[in-house]
Amino acid sequence: GLSDIYDLAAYGRYLVVLGASPDTVNVLDVSDPVSPRSTGAITDTTGILLDGPTGVSVQGRYAYIVTEVDRSLAVVDLSDPGNPRYVGGLADTASTRLAYPTNLLVRGRYAYVTVGDNLSEPGVTIVDVSDPANPTQAGTLADSGSIPLADVYGIAIQGRHLYVTSREDDAVSVIDIANPGSPSFVS
Repeated sequence: GLSDIYDLAAYGRYLVVLGASPDTVNVLDVSDPVSPRSTGAITDTTGILLDGPTGVSVQGRYAYIVTEVDRSLAVVDLSDPGNPRYVGGLADTASTRLAYPTNLLVRGRYAYVTVGDNLSEPGVTIVDVSDPANPTQAGTLADSGSIPLADVYGIAIQGRHLYVTSREDDAVSVIDIANPGSPSFVS
């Protein structure tokens, strides 16, 4: 249900609302804003990556969700709002770099994910979501002494540039994403 709400995203006349207690993706019909009603939900179970949802972005018929506990990107099909369906995901490994994802933005075939706090490999991970059932890591850019990406959260795209906020560094960083497989720090 709607408890311990983290994030939401619009999908036509619906809202996708993330609840962390229990770990649930809720779909609400808001065509009557005075009386929104639940149309469907999917809850974390064994075999799906929805434990600790923290951020959601919707593109087409899919909701892309980052999860803090599973350390993952999950994909949910919304084509039947009464029965949202988990279709795939990508979990954190040494190579995928999805430890503690905090937020995301999906544009085209890529999901841009802010990851890590100031202690656990912070930075940005770019995930190819062109096949929603099998997302794959495309590229990463990590925090370093010259790249301020510690405790990143806010995220926006303008043209070929990704903008992210770093709470730890008190900075807005600009990243060139023209080549998603090799993002580069601009300023």
